[in-house]
Amino acid sequence: MDLTHSKDISKKIEHLSRSSSLELYNEANEKKISISALLEEMDPTPRDQFGKPEWPLDAFERQLMLFGIRSSEYSSITVQELFDGRGMILAPEWFRRQIIKGMQLYADADDLVAVSSKVNGPSFQPLYIASPSQKGKSLAKFGQGASMPVVTILYRDKTISLNDYGRAFDFSYKVIQHSDLSELKVVLWYVGYNIQNDKIGAIYNLVMSGDGTVGAAGSVSAGTAGVDNLIYDDLVNLFVAFRPFKMTRIIVNTVVEAKILKLTEFKDPQAGFSFQRTGDVMTPLGAKIAVYSGASSDYIAALDHRFAVKKGYNQELLIEHDKIIDRKIEQAAVSQELGYSVFLEDARKYLDMSS
Repeated sequence: MDLTHSKDISKKIEHLSRSSSLELYNEANEKKISISALLEEMDPTPRDQFGKPEWPLDAFERQLMLFGIRSSEYSSITVQELFDGRGMILAPEWFRRQIIKGMQLYADADDLVAVSSKVNGPSFQPLYIASPSQKGKSLAKFGQGASMPVVTILYRDKTISLNDYGRAFDFSYKVIQHSDLSELKVVLWYVGYNIQNDKIGAIYNLVMSGDGTVGAAGSVSAGTAGVDNLIYDDLVNLFVAFRPFKMTRIIVNTVVEAKILKLTEFKDPQAGFSFQRTGDVMTPLGAKIAVYSGASSDYIAALDHRFAVKKGYNQELLIEHDKIIDRKIEQAAVSQELGYSVFLEDARKYLDMSS
């Protein structure tokens, strides 16, 4: 890696750290991007013809390296060394990136979303795909003189409000100052882990109750009420109900997840070997499982993640950087404003085991 330009930027960061200046954060806020993205603009990481980074570290990580900010369990500095160091101004972004890492350790909420788009303001008017006007007819063939089936894109009558998904910090600088960054990053991973659970819960509720502009998804009744009576046939019936779409994701709580994993049909030797060896949960009928702690044991929410859900957001994950820099961590919070809407109604269903 050629660090010549990175070293020039590190001189500016050192100067800003001495004065606790928010210059970089103010510039990033004006552009509505993160510090990581701003540094990438200032010091681009070379990429190959396919857009893949050619260097192992991005612009922010190169600054961490130059300032000796290490958080590996084998080589770590303390929180106090971070805040007393020449690269102190990087601390809020380091916090934010660790929280994002924690979100990625959970089932990815964005993996349940067909499309994400940036919006302006506190709400957005959701676009949706209306079903063909002549159901059951091919979109490819039609008789001479006959009208083509119509696929319509419309706006919902109501808007979707953006909600804050985040957490406030419940620990002070005094508590963590002597801890290694390797310890603190795990705490921040946990913060991100919990935020992700909330976002998956919002998508679960969108399947079960709708988004405020459209109602609940279509339901498929289980053969016998109660999660203890769930059988393979119930999952097959849910899967078939999606046609011509495909059930690609299901959202359940741990009780339902355990019941699915114990079904005889999912106990074949190869699946069992993979589960025991890696801990990766098998995919019933090809559908990945996302676990939401607030899901009801009476239902299995399901969707075709390629079509069902749209995410609207107006900013990246934000952290109250001024409070972090002032070491008033217990007064700080991290959050992202976003909202979910139904993009294609027929691409979501749920299995009803309640009656």
